[in-house]
Amino acid sequence: MTVHVTVFDPETGQTREHGFVRSPVRIGRDAGNELRLPFSFISARHAVIQFDDDRAELLDAGSTNGILREGRRLTSRQAVPIVETLTVTIGRLELRIRRQTVEESTRPPPLAPGSSVASATSAADATGLARVHGAIRDLRPLHEELLRARSTFVTARDAALAGIPAEARDLASAMLAREFPDPAK
Repeated sequence: MTVHVTVFDPETGQTREHGFVRSPVRIGRDAGNELRLPFSFISARHAVIQFDDDRAELLDAGSTNGILREGRRLTSRQAVPIVETLTVTIGRLELRIRRQTVEESTRPPPLAPGSSVASATSAADATGLARVHGAIRDLRPLHEELLRARSTFVTARDAALAGIPAEARDLASAMLAREFPDPAK
C-alpha cells in the first residue's frame, strides 16, 4: 500500500503531492518528519499516518492547534481511519490523504527512507481549490452572522411564548411557526 498526501495552501495557491511507501509518516514542523510542513501553526510533531496492507489511519500527535475534519477538531491521539480518501485542515493548509493498494507488478520503485515525491498538480486543480477556499473565506462571516441571528430569534420567540398563557401556547407556537418558518428545514 502507498499513501499519497496532497497539501494545498490557499494563501499561495500552491499544491504539492507527496507519496509514501513506508509507515509511519510523521507530519510536523521539525526536519525529522517524513512530511515536513515548516509553518508556525504546525506543531513540531503534529500528526502521524500509520498504514499497512490492510488499513490506514491518521492520528493527531497531541498538536497545539489541532486537526479539523469537516470543521470539527479531532480528539488528540484519536485514530481516524483512511478508507479511501480523508480530507483534513491544519491551520490554513488542506491535506487530502489517499491510500492506494498497488499490485506488485505496477508498484513504483521504493522511495528512500524519509523521502517523498513532490510535484505540482495542474494549474486548473490549484485554481479550483483556491476558488473553493476563497468562497469559504467569504462565506464564513455570513454564516456566523446567520447563526447569531437565528440564536437571537429563537431566544426572543421562546421568551414571547413564555409570556402567553399555557392554554394558548400550542396555538401561538403553531402560528409563529407558520409566520416564521425555520429556514434550515
